[in-house]
Amino acid sequence: MLFGSILLVFITRLIFWLGFTPAGATCNGLYLQARRLQEKGWQPRWFRKDEDDSYCYLGGYWEAREKGNWDGIPHIFGQSSALTG
Repeated sequence: MLFGSILLVFITRLIFWLGFTPAGATCNGLYLQARRLQEKGWQPRWFRKDEDDSYCYLGGYWEAREKGNWDGIPHIFGQSSALTG
């Protein structure tokens, strides 16, 4: 469970670093939104949870970043129907 929390912090900071945060958003608010999405079944694209509840990197992030190919990547910290449904 600790690694899952670390992963969420990593994702939150990565989203900040990539510039996808709405103005005035707080880290705690983003963390809570990410947690809600995960509870509703959202799965990270580049990580998989193992049987021992730890996450493994699957690859693909750096290739997508190099190409600037973010097709199919949900804007998880913006207005999203996943949060309201």
